[in-house]
Amino acid sequence: MRIVFFGINSVYSILPLLAIREGFEVVAVITDKRKSSFSFRSFAGSVFHSMQKDTFKKSFSLQKTCDVYGIPYFEFDRVNNKECIDQLTLLKPDVICMSGFNEKIGVEILKIPVHGMYNAHSSVLPGNRGAHPFFWMIKNNKMNAGCTIHKVNEAFDDGPVVASSSVKIYEGSNLSIYNYLVAAEAARLFAEVLPKIATGSLTSSPQIKTTEALNRNPLEKDLLIKNTSTVSQALWLFNAYTDTLTASVETPSGIKKCIRLSKNNFDGAESYRLADGVIYILTA
Repeated sequence: MRIVFFGINSVYSILPLLAIREGFEVVAVITDKRKSSFSFRSFAGSVFHSMQKDTFKKSFSLQKTCDVYGIPYFEFDRVNNKECIDQLTLLKPDVICMSGFNEKIGVEILKIPVHGMYNAHSSVLPGNRGAHPFFWMIKNNKMNAGCTIHKVNEAFDDGPVVASSSVKIYEGSNLSIYNYLVAAEAARLFAEVLPKIATGSLTSSPQIKTTEALNRNPLEKDLLIKNTSTVSQALWLFNAYTDTLTASVETPSGIKKCIRLSKNNFDGAESYRLADGVIYILTA
């Protein structure tokens, strides 16, 4: 089968790509120029140090991987534009695989692959559809860590499920750890799914309908610790996301930036009562 792969500069794209190329012909990798130039998935309102971005880009370069393994690599301003659609038509893929790529796919692209398009989503669907599932799992205390391979349709993360698996995630794990764990599952599941597509033996199940809204990109305001938060939520979110977002805390005198947080008391700390206990904070 001829495979086209959609991805970004992320372990969540590169590891599945490497697994797929071991069993099938990957005729092209396609990315969005906006995603290829920025290593982390975008967080609105966050500021990254240039050293962090440079290190991450060197570690997870989709273009470098393609160069090493001789896979044609294409960047487009938007994948739904005519230029990309024309290129895909010329490539004549049997299947398009996607992992870590969060641009909505238009119907013109969905018509191209003979056997359809399949996405690896980083949660056990139908829970946590949309952007940054891991953040919202912690924020909303709805843990469904894992990976789902689903057929892509015109809606986000809505198509029939063809494979899924859960992963054990330890409290305090950050996005990088989560991406490594789930990338390994995405690679394993694609390696199971694609042979079934090739032999016509793949089965699927429609997703259970849910009233949950699609997740959006986290904002600084989403890392606000309130007295209704639990101790576990506050500790985990602070440990997992304050490399990329600034935490804040709601105090009687207003919202303040939180620069240190611990379950234990420390010099200069203020105690802060939450829904189920006390934490200690240092504010700016």
